[in-house]
Amino acid sequence: MKLKIFYISISFLILSSCKKHITNPVNNYGLPPASETGAGVLACLLNGKPWIANVEIPPGIWCGFINYAFSIGGSVEHNDYEAIVLQINQNAEKIEINTSYDLSDTALYFGQYQGGGMDSCFGSMNTGYGGAWAVYSVDGSLMFTKIDTLKHIVSGVFSFDVISNFCDTLHFTHGRFDQVYNH
Repeated sequence: MKLKIFYISISFLILSSCKKHITNPVNNYGLPPASETGAGVLACLLNGKPWIANVEIPPGIWCGFINYAFSIGGSVEHNDYEAIVLQINQNAEKIEINTSYDLSDTALYFGQYQGGGMDSCFGSMNTGYGGAWAVYSVDGSLMFTKIDTLKHIVSGVFSFDVISNFCDTLHFTHGRFDQVYNH
């Protein structure tokens, strides 16, 4: 009997000393984690590589609501200007959380990729101010996960594709935004 108690005691000590190994099931792919706190994030994967708006370089990240219209955009600067814009036009219905908005209907909702470099996938385009170009999404979705009208925080997820002139389709995936908005 003493031997049985001894083995039970030893087993208890061994099991109680084991630490539970917790793994994080979310893979952020090198992106800032998805959040809903107004953290100032606009990020996604662009053809599998992290694209993160740089808040240090003007205009950084911009975001605003006016009635039923919404717009968020952010830019990075490598060698040339590059930006992503997500927009819901004022003609759209009321904006709601957990509703998927189809970014292929560019009259109401769209994703947009902008740039100023002439050595890119859009090298022959000269469609905007000062030689910058803007190309609209051909598909994709945008979903709001939080709209806090008291703290003016808006958060959500997105993905979309853009067809280019000289490269393969640009795929924007695992997108997330979390921003304090202007009203």
